Order: sequence, then structure tokens, then C-alpha cells
Amino acid sequence: MNENFNSLKIYSVMHENAVNTNYRVKQIDFNGTYSYSEVTHLALTRSSDVNIYPNPTTDKLYIEGIDLSHADIQVLDVMAKEIQAYDIDLQANTLNMDRLSQGAYFIVIHSQDQTPQYKIYKH
Repeated sequence: MNENFNSLKIYSVMHENAVNTNYRVKQIDFNGTYSYSEVTHLALTRSSDVNIYPNPTTDKLYIEGIDLSHADIQVLDVMAKEIQAYDIDLQANTLNMDRLSQGAYFIVIHSQDQTPQYKIYKH
């Protein structure tokens, strides 16, 4: 195999039970050499009271278990860049995601006592 990759490659792994975990990535090159990334501490909070559905979604995300009028919502792409192309309906507790491209996103809900993060998929 004689391939040369000069473009950015993005990979993701979902670890369903990860809470307060340390991670590092081992990258193996075609010639067998390898290197490790720096260790990153991942502190996830789980809130069984918050329910976000449907996931995957095509247009609207419904959020139950938290009052969005007293919370700040962030939608981040997989590179942790904040996305502005969504609308919040506070009365229906929904996020309108129809202007977002297909892909994976993170919903971060900043409230008084917690900041849970949720991975969602847009079709």
C-alpha cells in the first residue's frame, strides 16, 4: 500500500459508560511506528432526569426534564465549534435543528446546578 494522507481525518468513539475517565490515543502509521497523544481527563456528568429525543433527529429535538428558559444551550460540532444554526422554542422545550447539516453534534445545557452534555445525530 503506497498511500499518503495529507487531509484531516476525524474519528469518533462513543464510550457509553465513561464518567471521570482518562483517555489517550495511540496512532499507528503505515510503517508500524506509533505515538501517543497527551492524556486527557474527561469528566462527564450523567443526568437521568433529562431526556433528549429523537436521536437521531431530522429536524426537532425535544428536551424533557429541564426548564430551557433558565438554561443556556450550546450546540457544538465534533470539533467543539459552537453552531449558531438552531432555534429554541422555550414553550415546547424543543431545538429546531433543520438548518444543520447531517452529522454528529453535542448539546450542552448550562443550568444552575449542572452542565450535562449529550451526543446527538442529525440525518
